[in-house]
Amino acid sequence: MHINKITTTKKSNWFFSLLFYFFLLGLGIFVYTFMKKYYIKEKNDIKKINNNKNNKNNKEKMKILHLVLFSHDGGGPYDSMHQILSKYYKEFPHVKTVFYCFSPDISSAYELKDDILYIQGKETYVPGILDKTILALDYFKDEIQNNYDFVVRSNISTIVNFNILIPLIEVNPSFEYGGGYINTLSWIDEKGGVKDETWYGTRFGSGTSILLSKWVAQDVINRKDLIRRDFVDDLAIGIFIREHRHDINPEGLPGDAFIFVPDVKGDKIALKTIVKKGNYAFFRNHNGNREIDLEQMRVIINLLENSTF
Repeated sequence: MHINKITTTKKSNWFFSLLFYFFLLGLGIFVYTFMKKYYIKEKNDIKKINNNKNNKNNKEKMKILHLVLFSHDGGGPYDSMHQILSKYYKEFPHVKTVFYCFSPDISSAYELKDDILYIQGKETYVPGILDKTILALDYFKDEIQNNYDFVVRSNISTIVNFNILIPLIEVNPSFEYGGGYINTLSWIDEKGGVKDETWYGTRFGSGTSILLSKWVAQDVINRKDLIRRDFVDDLAIGIFIREHRHDINPEGLPGDAFIFVPDVKGDKIALKTIVKKGNYAFFRNHNGNREIDLEQMRVIINLLENSTF
């Protein structure tokens, strides 16, 4: 009887030991499986994050067609501005810059020489500036459709810093039309075609810094017959947007992206302070003396090219 009790106790201990062993084995398998799944998930999550970072870093940079309103002046300030700007803009590999002007001396409708597009015709203010702008856009219509994301229209005395401009456009994917500076018409300008208050309140991108998405640029080209030719170009485009693109609200860039450069008589320290102070995408130079504008443009471009303040 005593022996049977001992035997039963031993069997019972062995059974519980075996049961505990299988419990520990099952727990170990469960923990291993859980940790393996967690590790794999964590590894995949890290891989996904890294892939997203790489995709972001490898994202193709925005490509811009930059058209610069220009006219020759027989070796004067405008021609000198072209020389310094032509060299400067070549520093931006994702931007194609073309200066454009009328020429009565060419036999064909267009003639592209280096970075100057000559368009057959004679320079006038209204409708000349608008006409040559539309013709320049039309000349590049296939490239705009196939190769570019945005069109920037500046002029010969405005410096564009694309290192600042491109990120400002990229962070606003809904941007369609506007300018570095937005005007709201509220003045009479008979030379520019504004003879009364009919179009007061029209918002439009300043001719120094017109910004057009490729889609709007194509619309301007395709429906150019709807653009009023009795107004200067920037206002005429603004009226076209107002009348025929009700889905678009003209947009400007942040307040410090555009600056009217004051006349500081070419003072390098003063200009350095201006360039260093803000993140300017556009430097507008028009102080009534083109020689001073030219000299200040030289200094600003030099500062931008060597921006280690």
